Amino acid sequence: MKKKKLLLSLCVFLSMLLPIHLESQVVDQESSNPQKQLENQQKQIQDLQEEMRMLKEQLYRTQVPANVDKSSQTSPEQELKKGPVYINKGKVFARIFMDYANNLTHAGDRRQGIDISRAYLGYDYQMTQELSARVMIDAAPEGILAQTGKSNTASLKNPVLKNAYIKYQDKENKYYIMGGMFTTLENTGYLKYWGNRYISKGLAVDSKMDKGTDIGIAGNYRFNKLISVEASIMNGEGYKTISKNGSFLYTLSVPLQITKNFEFKPLFSIKTGEDNHLKDKMFMSFLAGYKNKFISGGVEFAETFNDGKDDLNKYGYSIFINGKLNEKFKLIARYDQVKNTESSKSFSGYDIYGENGAFAGHYNLAMFGIEYKLIKNIKIAPAYMLRTLKNANQNQKDININTIYLFLECSF
Repeated sequence: MKKKKLLLSLCVFLSMLLPIHLESQVVDQESSNPQKQLENQQKQIQDLQEEMRMLKEQLYRTQVPANVDKSSQTSPEQELKKGPVYINKGKVFARIFMDYANNLTHAGDRRQGIDISRAYLGYDYQMTQELSARVMIDAAPEGILAQTGKSNTASLKNPVLKNAYIKYQDKENKYYIMGGMFTTLENTGYLKYWGNRYISKGLAVDSKMDKGTDIGIAGNYRFNKLISVEASIMNGEGYKTISKNGSFLYTLSVPLQITKNFEFKPLFSIKTGEDNHLKDKMFMSFLAGYKNKFISGGVEFAETFNDGKDDLNKYGYSIFINGKLNEKFKLIARYDQVKNTESSKSFSGYDIYGENGAFAGHYNLAMFGIEYKLIKNIKIAPAYMLRTLKNANQNQKDININTIYLFLECSF
């Protein structure tokens, strides 16, 4: 019995060795036959092509969205040659700006407090590769402004619409056109290099020379790497006041990309149809900005003509810089000076703790701070700010508002 089992096992073993031996002989014969090798290689290429075709077909069937006609007569290969299949997608986003401010101006009456200066909630939707839309609300007013001690009389429960637009941008990023409520062309340029919106607005918006957000249409066309042109037609009233009164703000800008990192952007706008038979309000600005992996900064000069009344002009400049120390820390510095054609003495008697609105006279702003990126979505920036209101008190002397801050931005 044992001999039979041993003989059976030997037969099985020999039957396994025989195909291997025969295959090795075939391989040896083919290796000595170049024509046979070529035929085998061609067959392997055909097998690989067939596998790729099957994989492409499977990819097409799994990724094609519902709005693509699957009954099309074109093959999956033909559809894929047209470009990647785009899948509609959207996302909810939010940004929160908070700060703690301590006014050091009066030691006996120190004003301090915590404020939510901004809270954005929005939704971005990418309808196609070229067409997108955004809706965003601003659920916070301009804050308690602990640097002046004024109260926040607006309610956080009354959000306002801040963005609502549709944008078309071609695949090569050569041009775009958009319509609705969005950031103005002037504000976009400044914030591109300043970047610290949670700390301070841009020069023109902070000084009330221009609006940061408005309603209308805008477009941009890039001729080459050096020059592009952008234009807009807006209401010219911002996003909080909307009226159909026949008044429009026309803006034209010709950004020049001098080098990869340096840009010069002149901009001019004119607002027609002002009430009370006023002269047309005009605005111009010149921005020189530089940005690389470690430094971002620039200089901007801005001036508005016939600001609220005929021949009243307001003008100023801003110098700012951001210096990246490492992946976590960044230094921030900025200096603004704003004046107008009226004498600074005419703005005396200003009460920084009163309810008489923002100071409309001559002022200087100096600030510096350091930003710490806690995680990807949270930034913290302790900062010092000195705002000097020229000839603002009862004795026509300067008012210096010294404030230390702790700014925070959370985005997700």
